[in-house]
Amino acid sequence: MLNWPLRIITQLQLRIGQTRLVHDETGLLLTDAFRNHLTSEGFAVKIVKQASALLQTPGEPMLLLTDLVKLPAFVKARFTVLHFSWADIPVLTERSGILRAIPADELATLLDYLYASNPHRIIRSHELDALRQAAAEEKAVELVRQLAQQIRKLLIQPPTVSTVLAMGDCWGQFSYEATKRRLMSELNELTPQVDRYALRFFQDKGMEQAILSSTMSNPLTIDRVLGYLTRQKHTKVALLCFDAMGVSEWQLLRDYLGSLATGAIVKPILAMLPSLTAISRMALYAGSRDVYDRPSGRREEKKAFGEFFQGHSVHYFTDDDAITPDTLLGFNVVSVLFPFFDSLAHSAHFPSGSTLSKELYYHTVRGSLEQSNVRTVIETLQAGGYTCYLCADHGTAVAKGDGRDLQRYVQEKFGKRGCLVPAGAEDLTDFTRIAVPFVSKFVVIPEGRTLFGNRSVVEINHGGISLDEMVVPLVKLAH
Repeated sequence: MLNWPLRIITQLQLRIGQTRLVHDETGLLLTDAFRNHLTSEGFAVKIVKQASALLQTPGEPMLLLTDLVKLPAFVKARFTVLHFSWADIPVLTERSGILRAIPADELATLLDYLYASNPHRIIRSHELDALRQAAAEEKAVELVRQLAQQIRKLLIQPPTVSTVLAMGDCWGQFSYEATKRRLMSELNELTPQVDRYALRFFQDKGMEQAILSSTMSNPLTIDRVLGYLTRQKHTKVALLCFDAMGVSEWQLLRDYLGSLATGAIVKPILAMLPSLTAISRMALYAGSRDVYDRPSGRREEKKAFGEFFQGHSVHYFTDDDAITPDTLLGFNVVSVLFPFFDSLAHSAHFPSGSTLSKELYYHTVRGSLEQSNVRTVIETLQAGGYTCYLCADHGTAVAKGDGRDLQRYVQEKFGKRGCLVPAGAEDLTDFTRIAVPFVSKFVVIPEGRTLFGNRSVVEINHGGISLDEMVVPLVKLAH
């Protein structure tokens, strides 16, 4: 079936094995949709964001895609240059220019929709908004179906480190899109199956395997993130920690960031067990899993972060701090802590009889993001030459109070979805217990999507072992 990327390849007369520079004034050719199609067809592709990258001809035949406003004069001597304008978009419109206001990724979605239904349709101004909405809905529904299929395939495999991380990534995307589109039947059907899968993993000492396999060159657990950053040898690096940003929350943040998230590389990793801030965030900032008996809190995190990058000029910011070229001056390693996901999760109010859904929470977070400084901070850091990585200490899950109380005298660090208890005290409770790898402690968890608390009270919390809480994204933003 003819699709729009193939139409453009034919239109520009692109051939595998040729080096061509395609100057795109629309941004459409720089989208993941077009580049993924090129890759699947066998093209080697590179996006050029700075004119200096064109000073040398690539060693292998390659398609160079750029949206630079003006190409330098030397380019024509080095490359065969092709131009792609708004008039070249392979779709019929009643008048020129009506597609210019549409972001490139959304335009790709619209073209997918039109080519699947009627590629010869003439787009009229008065129906453009309805077509854009229909295209977005169709794409979301198809994505939910595909993710559900991937999850079902993973569920029949043994729960290993790789399958659990893959499951956590798929599950976060699926649960976000299904909730956003109110496609709740499959979400409700798959939730207990995914939770049982996670439980098997942790009961079978899967976390121990993850810690043993996690390295600074290939981090699988959150304690290896700082080591991974040092291996990248960036001149300047920034770690933005979003407290309580699971994979599903990353989807929301990615939507908000828009073009800033284009080309982002996402790697799912595991939080510490249990998924408590005092444990997991300290492991992130210390670059070590040896955190179960050390003090926690922002002061300790700042100290540990500085000690890990000893010899560098380091600073630990929070979102309340002024982050400007002046305040960044002289620092080559920085971190910024954003706590809004966590604060909004813990303050979320669910009316009596509410279902276990994050829909209202997502709505609140979207509003908060619009008022936040997140985009400005990232733009300031990138303008200052920092390579930006986004991460989180843990995610969250919606759960209902089970009416049972964990005996206070057995607990060390308490979370409503999980509690850390010392060895010797684990037999004092009949809750499910999971050993913490290489530490004489246990995690005590309530059953399923419940929490220690008043019966039927619905909250967003963390501390447990669901993939929503335990799998978080490590994201590298493109420059």
